[in-house]
Amino acid sequence: PENRARRSADEVGPGRVPPQLPRATMRENHTDAKESLRRQMIAMRREVPLQTRQDWSRSICRRVCESDTFARATHVVAYAPLGAEVDPGDAAVAVLATGRALYYPTPDGEPTLRRARGVSGTTVPLSENGEDSLAEGVPGVLFLVPGIAFDETGGRLGRGRGWYDRLLCRYPRAWRWGLAFALQVIPRLPLDPWDVPMNAVVTERDRIDAGRSLALPEGMT
Repeated sequence: PENRARRSADEVGPGRVPPQLPRATMRENHTDAKESLRRQMIAMRREVPLQTRQDWSRSICRRVCESDTFARATHVVAYAPLGAEVDPGDAAVAVLATGRALYYPTPDGEPTLRRARGVSGTTVPLSENGEDSLAEGVPGVLFLVPGIAFDETGGRLGRGRGWYDRLLCRYPRAWRWGLAFALQVIPRLPLDPWDVPMNAVVTERDRIDAGRSLALPEGMT
């Protein structure tokens, strides 16, 4: 079946098991726990051959594009992958091919978006009245979100700067789908109250629906 809420260790990848937080982590603060897990997950992801990551990325994009949510979305937010992240390029191409609006993060580091002319992250300049930006409150928005790790409840571990947490709070009714390789998904992450959860996590193996409503938890907006 497409949607699953649990996975066994041998499903994570050939010869790999999901990292488990050491017992000492329970006595560390969340910052230390997160940094330790980031290093471990980044190293695991880099071990995967480039061709394999590309194949997995295509499978993930295909799963996204075949979903009812993608079909209903009128505005899609993608990203330019960094390092060994999932490449959402095929999904971005599909957005443009169907005449819908595609957005990327702005390169200035601010939690804002601009409408894109392609899938490489190149964006059109903002017009004076903001027509090229994604208005807050607009319906039908799907965010494709990268991450270092995700968990089975929709929790996300990002790059540590809080950029997506700040951005997603501006669009509390948007669909939030994390894109990850299966080896990046673990049962439970060390999370803080400001970490914005995903509605679903899409991997090359399946889509994990977190059972969350579109609305962000109280206090996040």
